[in-house]
Amino acid sequence: MKLLMLIFDEAFEDQVRSRLHDAGVEHYTVIPGVFGQGPSSEPRWGTHVWPGHNVIYLIHLPEARLEALRPVMDELRTLLRGRGFKALVWEAEVFG
Repeated sequence: MKLLMLIFDEAFEDQVRSRLHDAGVEHYTVIPGVFGQGPSSEPRWGTHVWPGHNVIYLIHLPEARLEALRPVMDELRTLLRGRGFKALVWEAEVFG
């Protein structure tokens, strides 16, 4: 099993959620109001100088399902170019 973590500008949450839904992803955990800065976007610290937030989606899925999502991740990366979009993957198994 894998854990896919998506980090992106909250302003694009509807587009990300729509593409995940269209790809058959129905189960995920959302962590809203995340602050940070990366190499491909402006900082988001929720202040008047650096407004906005990021959001994190955590998706636990089989490796074969992850590979099927690769085109969706590429599409989102293109859509959000310059706004910040990261897709990170870890090995993950259910504890217990």
